[in-house]
Amino acid sequence: MHRELLAYDTAYRLVALEAHDGKLRVYARFWVGIAMWCEPIVADAAYRSRVICEVCGQAGVQRRLRPVIHTLCDACHRADRATAAERGERYANIVLDRLLSGDPDFPEPDAVERWLQALESAG
Repeated sequence: MHRELLAYDTAYRLVALEAHDGKLRVYARFWVGIAMWCEPIVADAAYRSRVICEVCGQAGVQRRLRPVIHTLCDACHRADRATAAERGERYANIVLDRLLSGDPDFPEPDAVERWLQALESAG
């Protein structure tokens, strides 16, 4: 999407990009004279995000695993459910948050779990 948008408007501004209920939300600003060419590109990316796994990029399906909908392929969904069965839903949420963050400094799931347990004990 970014490369396509740059082809139309090299000065466009990506204001915000977020995942919400298993799909991508894109907020961008374009030069008014070419916005009509760029907006369908953004709409197409948002539509395709509903069928692309948020973790690995393979074909996925929107799944209501938690209060939040995630789009996951069958393999990532199975891994998520196996983690939840073995370690609990909270731990599966932590693992999924880490995978989706894209942050190399995101703490290991066990460290986050220990931190949450310490907060619960203290509170």
